[in-house]
Amino acid sequence: MQSTAGTATPSPELLQPETKPSNEEPQGYVDVSDVPLALTFDTSGLPAQYGDPAPGIKITRRDAQDAPQRCSLGPAIITHAGRSGFVTAGHCSDNGADQYVQIGDRDFADDSLGAVVSVEVAVDARPVRDSGVIWTDEAADDGWVAGKWPVLDAMTVSDVQGLRPGTPICVNGAVSGVKCSPLIQADEQSIRFRPITTGGDSGAPVFVVDHDGRARLIGILGGEWVVDRPDGRTVPQWSEAMYLAPVLADLSAQPVLPR
Repeated sequence: MQSTAGTATPSPELLQPETKPSNEEPQGYVDVSDVPLALTFDTSGLPAQYGDPAPGIKITRRDAQDAPQRCSLGPAIITHAGRSGFVTAGHCSDNGADQYVQIGDRDFADDSLGAVVSVEVAVDARPVRDSGVIWTDEAADDGWVAGKWPVLDAMTVSDVQGLRPGTPICVNGAVSGVKCSPLIQADEQSIRFRPITTGGDSGAPVFVVDHDGRARLIGILGGEWVVDRPDGRTVPQWSEAMYLAPVLADLSAQPVLPR
């Protein structure tokens, strides 16, 4: 993920999610940050998930200066016409540059997956531009998150907005792996939660997990907002995701489900 750089002055109430007793999990969703997983990370300077295309796997493209830029594959989708692909962040497109998945432990062992096609959708009539899709048959069987949680569905925008502050929001990023943090706010534009992501995670699936161990997809990771301090430091304020449901509607698609 290329972090979404910005300068924000958040209100105090935005940064203080409602607190819950430790034995109460808002609306039945659980924090799965500490669940053991069989994820494969490479041995590069900034280790990232690699291997066959799947949600959370690193994708790499070359920018205009021929420098490698990394993002994450997002949820696997399939259209009503049977076309499959992975959604990801639109800013990962670099004007149609091919995206590569890493099939070996080092970057020289790559395989082209195709280009990101930008998707422009609207949430409550306001444009949300940071979403895209890579069309590929490789996505047709990826109905799981991190090989652990079967995808149940994609939540509607109104259902996501109905989640209480403090609900564990989870991400499967190429660099960060699976992490969860409390929801700050889900408004008409995006989903914000305590900062847990880093560079290379953009495009990753954002989800909640119920007590039955099923994943409900809610978004696509966009990046992390930071505040510039007078001393020159940048302090992360929140991670931010775009809603998935409007992207699916625009593409006449649904999440790939387990077979």
